[in-house]
Amino acid sequence: MFLIELITSNNIKGYGEMISFFKPDISKMTLERMVEDIKDFNLFEINKMKNRAIYGGGWMRTGHLNDLGSAAWAGLETAIYDAICKEKKMPLQDFFGGEIKNDFKVSVNVDVEDVKLMCKNAKKLVAKGYKTLFIKVGKNNKSLNQDIEMLLSIQKVVGKKISLHIDANGAWTIQTAIRAIKLLEKNDLNIYCIEQPVMDMQALKSLRKKTKYPIAVNELLYSPQNIIDCAKNEIADIFVLDIFECGGVTNLWYLSKFLTDSGYSVACRAHGGSNISYLTSLKILAASNSNKSTNSNQLYDFKHKEELLEWNTSIKDGQLVVNSLSNIGVKINKNLFNKYKKNYESGIVYEIYKNNKKKKIPSFPKY
Repeated sequence: MFLIELITSNNIKGYGEMISFFKPDISKMTLERMVEDIKDFNLFEINKMKNRAIYGGGWMRTGHLNDLGSAAWAGLETAIYDAICKEKKMPLQDFFGGEIKNDFKVSVNVDVEDVKLMCKNAKKLVAKGYKTLFIKVGKNNKSLNQDIEMLLSIQKVVGKKISLHIDANGAWTIQTAIRAIKLLEKNDLNIYCIEQPVMDMQALKSLRKKTKYPIAVNELLYSPQNIIDCAKNEIADIFVLDIFECGGVTNLWYLSKFLTDSGYSVACRAHGGSNISYLTSLKILAASNSNKSTNSNQLYDFKHKEELLEWNTSIKDGQLVVNSLSNIGVKINKNLFNKYKKNYESGIVYEIYKNNKKKKIPSFPKY
């Protein structure tokens, strides 16, 4: 993740972040190229800046905005909007019609490890007020039956009132997915949704017709054009959007509005870093979704003391309530920023999903 600081001629600072799984030097060069392309534009010429940034650098060369260019522009556009918000002294969501809601149904991550430890952690999260647990399948376990046993153990500990948001990351085959659905239904597990059970678009569409459980899609949503194609093909009930894969703030607004108006639910995802992108996404969803829409946000239990972003949240009856949603602009913890800047200059690189307690990073698929 790269933190982006934009300083206007009025000395107003806007912040954004580039979330990327590329090497830091590649991300850095991409940002530098885009900054060079848009530096002479007026702050309010966002559409012109976007066209110059993504076409000038060749990020649309294949006819689709690729993920490197998309992530870089999303970070820059977030910083631009943040500066405009501070200039106009109004919350971001007001640019997009105003806030409809500030509470979101949330799925909290339970890291896949020893089942007994998972059950213990799940109980702690439920005690904090979470009502939906996010769990990876097809990852550490070596068989579908082991995954089902893991889910059964957790469900037994937390009770049937707590729902399970399971994510296969496309690791299952269509045959495995069908078997999994039958076992989930047979054991009467309280499944909130099955996210990306398979990778193939037509297979997802077929599975959606075979199960009572909502199907969510994420991995296939790698560009704005592809998101629309997936919606037209009716492959899922819930679209899990990332601001960087949508291609920025404006695209996230249009796509969220299109999807919710078409009857789908929209979720956004919290990745690591300062969570500027996550808060920005929540503000867009707050303005684009009706109260009937379900916003399922996978996040790790918040530890605000470790985040660059200063914001205030609480969990109430399974809902993530952003008490600072109407704040004007992004606020950065300067002490942490200086610490992380020093670490970066010293060559220290953080990994979002790094876990020192594990002997190795698991790979998909496991079975």
